[in-house]
Amino acid sequence: MKSLNYWILMLLMATSCLTLASCGDDDDEQGNENTKKCYIDTDGRHVDFKYAYLSIDEPSYSGGLYEYELEFSNIDYFYYTKKQEEIIGKKVSFAVISFVSPKKYDINSLPEGDFPFQAYYSSKKDDYYYDCEININCVKNSDGSDYCEQYYEADWNKGYQSSDLIISKTSDGLYKIEIKNLNLEAAQPGEFDIEQNKERKTTGSFYFEGRFEDISSLDFD
Repeated sequence: MKSLNYWILMLLMATSCLTLASCGDDDDEQGNENTKKCYIDTDGRHVDFKYAYLSIDEPSYSGGLYEYELEFSNIDYFYYTKKQEEIIGKKVSFAVISFVSPKKYDINSLPEGDFPFQAYYSSKKDDYYYDCEININCVKNSDGSDYCEQYYEADWNKGYQSSDLIISKTSDGLYKIEIKNLNLEAAQPGEFDIEQNKERKTTGSFYFEGRFEDISSLDFD
């Protein structure tokens, strides 16, 4: 599935730059009318996101599951596809919440309800599950070096599963997406991956209210 880190990777390969994540305190993005409120709280840090994207991966075989990624960032992705050189040295933050379904949805018809963390997934075709990753304060410099202040993944260990993903709609048609209790594994500072036996456990929460922009069909050729 092409998550926002994939899209940013494709964007930045053209400028020899790989950027994964950042905090709102160094952000000059103004946001747009689609995102009313979006943030994550973790490790005593509050990070605001100003843009929300949806990508959909079609099943590769008949009867397969659709894969969805809800992607939240502090940068306007469409802007930086046109101004690729401006991403160098810029801090970028994003969180990705992914889930699967046997049904096809779009930005106006996401499933509503409470959906469990991926560790609870069973073989039933009508089951949903979700996963989550978060990137904070990572940047690629013009000299080719890169740094990620903090990378998180949802904790898969027994007894540490996060609470349900809650998707609902407001009376004015906005989506509300919430994970009240995220149990996370944190990578070593500066690293983009979780190393076994070196991870740190922590907690957090996520909230979004707004609308999505669909990036499923964007062409980077």
